[in-house]
Amino acid sequence: MTTTRRTALSAIAAFALALLLTSCKPEPELTPEFRDFLTTRVATAAISESGGGYRFTLDNGRLNVTDESGGEVWTTPPDWFVSAFQVGDIDCDGITDVAFTLWKSYRFGSEFPSRMTNDDATVRCHLYVYSVNGGRVKSMWCSSSLPRAIYSLELNSDGVRSPEDSGVLLVTREGEYSPDFREGASDEYTYAWSAFGFRPVESSDREISVAVVGDLMCHTAQIHSAWTHGGDHYDFNHAFTALTPLISAADFAVGNLETTLVQPGKLVSDYPRFAAPREFAEAIRDAGFDFVSTANNHALDFGIAGLEHTLRELDALGLAHSGTYAAQIDSESVAIVKVNGIALAFIVCTESLNGNEPDAPWRVDSLDSVSARIAQALELGADAIIVLPHMGVEYELETRRRYKDAAQAWLDAGADAVLASHPHIVQSMEFITIRDSHGAERRGFAAYSLGNFISSQRGEQRDVGCVVTLRFSKTDGERARLIAVELQRTRVRFQDDGIAVTLDGERYTLE
Repeated sequence: MTTTRRTALSAIAAFALALLLTSCKPEPELTPEFRDFLTTRVATAAISESGGGYRFTLDNGRLNVTDESGGEVWTTPPDWFVSAFQVGDIDCDGITDVAFTLWKSYRFGSEFPSRMTNDDATVRCHLYVYSVNGGRVKSMWCSSSLPRAIYSLELNSDGVRSPEDSGVLLVTREGEYSPDFREGASDEYTYAWSAFGFRPVESSDREISVAVVGDLMCHTAQIHSAWTHGGDHYDFNHAFTALTPLISAADFAVGNLETTLVQPGKLVSDYPRFAAPREFAEAIRDAGFDFVSTANNHALDFGIAGLEHTLRELDALGLAHSGTYAAQIDSESVAIVKVNGIALAFIVCTESLNGNEPDAPWRVDSLDSVSARIAQALELGADAIIVLPHMGVEYELETRRRYKDAAQAWLDAGADAVLASHPHIVQSMEFITIRDSHGAERRGFAAYSLGNFISSQRGEQRDVGCVVTLRFSKTDGERARLIAVELQRTRVRFQDDGIAVTLDGERYTLE
């Protein structure tokens, strides 16, 4: 045997032995720190998503991939704890991919992926991307020991990319590692897929507009008008036609639903106990509104049954809401809505329930709950906080000092805008400069009554309302800033062809 041949055989034998040793290498053991971590993050329910003919299921920290027949394709190792995942074509090659975050207390060694080391006893978050094709799962890319914990992630095929980017955007919420690994305050980050994996997108400002109106009321004259327009059913759409373009143009639109929705077998009702047809809320939605506040003095006009029925109808119509609750668990969280990557928190509350008493304190949010809600929203990472209180004295033009003081306190606590309703006429508005504990200044806005947006009340300014449009700008890693406020005056017209809200004058920007 020649020396060359012996050398070649020796090399082959050494390579085979290396493969054998690698394949026989046991999985890294869980460190005590990681075992403790697993006890703090236990999934309560399985989450499933389908894509490319495969089913992805996350259950108790294990990500499982099955084919259309239910056959298992792949499962994450037992010493990985997967906390979130998203399915999509990440690199735009027509093959299904999955991005997921996992927690573990070891990292890959220098000879990745053939060798693992357990020299890192600190639990860290990791980001992985795998492709699934032809019944096989293949690792595409990973980033180990991330500098921040990823709490959630979302794949987005829209957005601006630079020429070197060839795939989707990844939007995450990330925060500092906490001693007990639980989620804390977080910020949003954006990454773009390139040939070498996800890379941070340069910080850029995003802007959104939020349109807010006052009281959405439904009196008998409006109900008759709606029946006349519908013929054999209620049709309230005509009441909003003139304002629909303005409301729909906003990225998010909000109003105060100052009525319950009539229950099956009951009659519609006017003052002093309001119960509007379901079609009233349907027309509000079709006019472009996304969210209604339900905490006001008429929330319990028909007791708990009326409150719960109203919330069920709003859910069925796809109208988001807050302020009143059908279940205690719903009352324990702040209403946060993400609009164009900006997390908006809406805090809704009422000063009065017209003497009606709820069966439990959590049913309806009161003014006393606002400060705690603001603190909760800040802890959850809200980029902007809008307080919608139902407070004030009906039909008074001047705002009383205690309501101005309340708005000031909420802005000082972290709110960005306070937009009140209840007096049924438009009251004053103002920008308020707020200085935090570090001396940094920001600008808040308070409108002490937005008036009636739609109602049958006449005279003494009761037929006048306004649309306040808040414009926010956000830079990655920072909270949103209120950059402008626009005002459009409105007026309810009583005409032969029905009762409708109309534009009244020019739209202008408040300085």
